[in-house]
Amino acid sequence: MNTADENAIFGVEPPVWRDEEPMSITTRDTAIMQIAHEERFLIYEQIKNTFWFERTKEGNTAHRRLRRLVKEGYLKKEWSRYISENLYMLGKQ
Repeated sequence: MNTADENAIFGVEPPVWRDEEPMSITTRDTAIMQIAHEERFLIYEQIKNTFWFERTKEGNTAHRRLRRLVKEGYLKKEWSRYISENLYMLGKQ
């Protein structure tokens, strides 16, 4: 018997990780995408300082949210060797 069968028999649900939950776009996400569209690209520090400025300890929150927006296709991330920074631009979604 495999783990999926055991889970079904015993009524145990596998854990749902945050990245697997359906993503809902927030007002902040929309604003980030709007500015990325207008400016053609943004760097991480610009986004963090603009949208997460009041949360110095939550820099990780900004990083996780941007990673999720990239994973879902709303933003695209590319490395710029000229300025040694990741550039975030509007994705294909």
